[in-house]
Amino acid sequence: MKETLQFLSGQAQDVDVLCAYTDNEPLIPTVDKLMNQYRDTDQVIVFTDLLPGSVNQAFYKYREWANVKIITGMNLPLILGVALAAPGQILDDPQLQKLITEAQQQIILMNEYVPVVDEEDE
Repeated sequence: MKETLQFLSGQAQDVDVLCAYTDNEPLIPTVDKLMNQYRDTDQVIVFTDLLPGSVNQAFYKYREWANVKIITGMNLPLILGVALAAPGQILDDPQLQKLITEAQQQIILMNEYVPVVDEEDE
């Protein structure tokens, strides 16, 4: 996903990726090591895939840190939205919630989708 983010936005230099369970390293110490590298002034936005998943649970304790936001159920539109929203600026909860809502709207059953055709585009 990081490579796709870099390709589409050019905004991946401040992105760290944790691929859980690709080796025999225990998850919680790996998460702790990653999180402890950030400063209090860094905004850290963690994206996880599944709400009940072990990766989300490992990051959950960091929700109490003022500079950390944890978002589960990620998709590429959400990650792109966050990366492009305000590079170098802190995103607050209402801004993040708006980006989450916009990303949710990108999840569509295409079998029932009827595209809107703009006559100027034809």
